[in-house]
Amino acid sequence: MASESLVAYAVHTIGGGWGEEQFDEKHTVQVAVVRGTDIPKIAIGDMSTVPRRWETPRKVESRLLRPNDIVIEVSGGSPTSGQHTGRALFVTKEVIDQLGGAVIPASFCRLLRLDDSKVDPRYVTYQIAGLHFSGEIGQFENQSTGLANFQFQKFIDSVSPDIADISEQHQISDVLSCLDAVSYTHLDVYKRQMCSGRCTNTSSAISHCPRGSVPASSTPPVPWLASWLKSWHPLPDGSMILRVAPAVCSCTRNDSSRLMAAKRARFPSTARNCLPPVSYTHL
Repeated sequence: MASESLVAYAVHTIGGGWGEEQFDEKHTVQVAVVRGTDIPKIAIGDMSTVPRRWETPRKVESRLLRPNDIVIEVSGGSPTSGQHTGRALFVTKEVIDQLGGAVIPASFCRLLRLDDSKVDPRYVTYQIAGLHFSGEIGQFENQSTGLANFQFQKFIDSVSPDIADISEQHQISDVLSCLDAVSYTHLDVYKRQMCSGRCTNTSSAISHCPRGSVPASSTPPVPWLASWLKSWHPLPDGSMILRVAPAVCSCTRNDSSRLMAAKRARFPSTARNCLPPVSYTHL
């Protein structure tokens, strides 16, 4: 069964706020304000750049982030530099707690709250990461005054979850979340080694990332895997089939075992524990 577009699952969407730097008689609530530039850092556990501002109670009430919300950047990208707008953050309780409990999106971002009884917001966030990785996210941009703006309404009107079944979305998101957590742990170890002088180049950190080419400071480590979401097919026994095009690797059609080993080898040994039994078949 084909899934409906995201607008059918949306229960609340609203633009962000910015408030004031100082407390005054109108702006009486202090909040952490998530900007587009903060999204990649928050995704790897770095909350240090998120500003604190004072906002009106009325604005805070309708914009306060909850677990399972998605924050989407709607302005500020620069296609000429290769940075698309539309970056997305999946909001967890841990993120909210680390930012002090009261968190809103910034004015150049938008809150997207989905009915999580019908769709897994984590899955949607990974799907957005896949659209960034493939460059398809660019179809939802327009440009004025040198900055790209994300056409949020067009996006939720036209994009549907690649897989409609929410139980399958949960299974796939669990795997990707586990890989995220393991990869971020390895990146954190690398950054601590750099600080202590035990690492002198980036190769040791990048080797822990899929495809060996993910910048440690900005990009989630599994967007390439997220870009294959529509090819994942969870099975009732907990295993999965991943159907890929022959061009993805140099394997022959009958060499699925070597392909499976190659895919697993791209992760640290601890990350391989995240993966259920996976069969790789060609389209």
